[in-house]
Amino acid sequence: MSNEEEEFQKHLLDIFRVEAHERLTTLSSGLIELEQAEADGRRAEVLEVLVRDAHSLKGAARVVNLAEMVALGRGMESVLTALKRQEIAAAAELFDILHAAVDGAGRFLAAAQTETAAKETADLLDSIRAMEQAAVGGSQPQAPIKIVPFVEPPIETPLEAPPLVREQASLQTPPIGVLAPAERPASSETVRIPAARLGALLLEAEQLLSSKLAAEHYVSELKSVHRILGEWEKELAKIGSTLRRSSLAKQAGKSALVDLLDAENQRIKLLRNRLGMLERSTEQNYHFLSIAVTNLLEDMKGILMLPFSTLLEIFPKMVRDLSRDRGKEVDLIVAGGNIEIDKRILDELKDALIHLVRNCIDHGIERPEVREGKGKPRRGKLSFSVAQKDAGKVEISFEDDGAGMDAGKIRAAAVKSGVLSAAEAKKLSDEEAQFLVFRSGVTTSPTVTDISGRG
Repeated sequence: MSNEEEEFQKHLLDIFRVEAHERLTTLSSGLIELEQAEADGRRAEVLEVLVRDAHSLKGAARVVNLAEMVALGRGMESVLTALKRQEIAAAAELFDILHAAVDGAGRFLAAAQTETAAKETADLLDSIRAMEQAAVGGSQPQAPIKIVPFVEPPIETPLEAPPLVREQASLQTPPIGVLAPAERPASSETVRIPAARLGALLLEAEQLLSSKLAAEHYVSELKSVHRILGEWEKELAKIGSTLRRSSLAKQAGKSALVDLLDAENQRIKLLRNRLGMLERSTEQNYHFLSIAVTNLLEDMKGILMLPFSTLLEIFPKMVRDLSRDRGKEVDLIVAGGNIEIDKRILDELKDALIHLVRNCIDHGIERPEVREGKGKPRRGKLSFSVAQKDAGKVEISFEDDGAGMDAGKIRAAAVKSGVLSAAEAKKLSDEEAQFLVFRSGVTTSPTVTDISGRG
């Protein structure tokens, strides 16, 4: 293979990684929605899109010679198709394996083709093969799925042509976000641009403000010079008029001095007229520049405005995995997710919200049997809500229906960690004590786990 062909293949692989990441994100969100869907019509709609995404992932992987990804895509497509045809039951264990396949595919892409990634992929393929056997009835054993070098893809009619085939250097893709699969816009309506490049473009647009301010200053200076010349012209005209009325002017006619003043006055008038034209032209250019810079900044800021739901891309899967790990049942509810917020603010919020979610699942929401004993529904709820307060502000609320915070336990934990003395803790009201949870090292968890317990 020539260097040019290698570069082209690498270019295709880079495009595929971005494409595959977005396909896997959609598959993950769709699987969670499928688990929670109650209406048969909605389940069928979600399954239809999931099958198409798995098929497209498989087809795109063929183009870049990733046999492992082809096998994973084919396995997921087979199982999802069987679910769609109601040939297998939508059990929790089946969803666990499908989620593991999606996660494994993501790790395989990130780790490239390492030995560890290949071994993990092979294990996932064994699990998927078992599901495929179930999908066809399980009575006849199937040959194991083998990972072999790609030679030439078989000719088939795809449900959806892979974007990599449609255009080798296409930058079109669905926007990243927590969208229901059926709501994902067509790829022809979007353009894929790295976030870092958008940030750089915004910075360059903001630097144009200095040019706008400089142009405004030049207009002001020209007006000032124009005004000074006008005053000078009036003074010379006044002096010339005085000389003409004087006896000296009457005796000697128009003296050389008067002629000189008249000539200078004409030159100043000509200069002032030309300066006036330059002033008007500069002011007009400044007006156009001001509008262009203002619109450019607004458009760039608009590009960086993303729906709040974009921030929550990872949360449905995270809530599912954490709740199952802790033996709990939790639903994630988002209200106002379509409200747009600056991406830079969303990036700063992400870590804090992850911390909140982890603590709510581990500390706040009770196990199903405990909730039933309290007369609560078995499934707990985590709610994000976003409300527009005014033109430049939004309010983000986070709420769970768990046990809440025990002020007494918080006081005891704060004293134990040395944040304050027992006497100081006793003086705090319950509301004041709750704010102690924001102090480093304060935790009410009796044990340290990989989720919480360190404060």
